[in-house]
Amino acid sequence: MLIKVLTVAGLLLVGIAVTWAGDLGGEPVAEIEVKTSGSAVSFAPTRCGGISTALAGRLVRRTAGAPALPATDAQFSYAAPDRSITAISIPINDDGRFAESVSVMGSTYTFASSGVSLPANAGRGRLRLTVIAPGCKPSRVLFDAGWEEQDVVLRCKEHQ
Repeated sequence: MLIKVLTVAGLLLVGIAVTWAGDLGGEPVAEIEVKTSGSAVSFAPTRCGGISTALAGRLVRRTAGAPALPATDAQFSYAAPDRSITAISIPINDDGRFAESVSVMGSTYTFASSGVSLPANAGRGRLRLTVIAPGCKPSRVLFDAGWEEQDVVLRCKEHQ
């Protein structure tokens, strides 16, 4: 194995070229670790080569002139290209917080708690979900592997 380490404009670049183990008379290397200062990387490969991520955040119910409240009665759904609707069971706690593990394999998203697998239905391989709650306008969520925890705001007529 040949390892090249270059520093360009303060960035550490690592290039790895693997040769056949027989060429060097040794065992193949299965893993290599390069420690860098001040860097953090998070990637969780699944057994099939996809990645595991999380759809997480807080659902907030907003009504004109009133303070925001948790939307604990909200529901997530998915609209397929054929217009069929699939409800997605994602637990929401008393503070309106939700967190669901999702495996992404290509453009297919699989929700851990329900096992539901859905194909991407938005541009650039994203998953478009709708969040609904009684007395509120639907809110859209565009989810992909780069999702960052955030508030999802539901505009409502009155507090339920």
